[in-house]
Amino acid sequence: MLGQENDLFQKKSAIFRSGRKNRIGRYGENLAIKYLLKHNYYIWKRNWAIRSGELDIIAIQEHTLVFVEVKTRLKEVAENFNPFDAVDDKKIKHIQRVSESFLEKYQAQLRYRRVNKVRFDIIGVIVTSKLNDFWLKKEDIIHYQNAFQV
Repeated sequence: MLGQENDLFQKKSAIFRSGRKNRIGRYGENLAIKYLLKHNYYIWKRNWAIRSGELDIIAIQEHTLVFVEVKTRLKEVAENFNPFDAVDDKKIKHIQRVSESFLEKYQAQLRYRRVNKVRFDIIGVIVTSKLNDFWLKKEDIIHYQNAFQV
């Protein structure tokens, strides 16, 4: 019986950590969207997903389609955090694959919107957590335009 209770505790703990991580990630994406809007980006899609993956933010700046990967970290664990380092070659290939599907699906709308360039950005968001994650506070936003080529 004790083993079963321990297993249940571990599962609940994993669910809590997963929910916490998702909440922090969503909060970071919300802050990234506010940042992009403030800098004259049009947010076209958010969390666009297909079977093979998801793109965090798809925006348009003038005639450039911008795929934005958002990385959010708590300040307590973000010592020397560089969002660029959080996007490795595997993640870049993943973003490339999913973005190609997006470009294929929305080809006509992109022509209509006169989009003639594509760019890949990374936004890093650092937040502070207080009172057991009861509230989160923005500390810093780092924006790498044209962070990688595909």
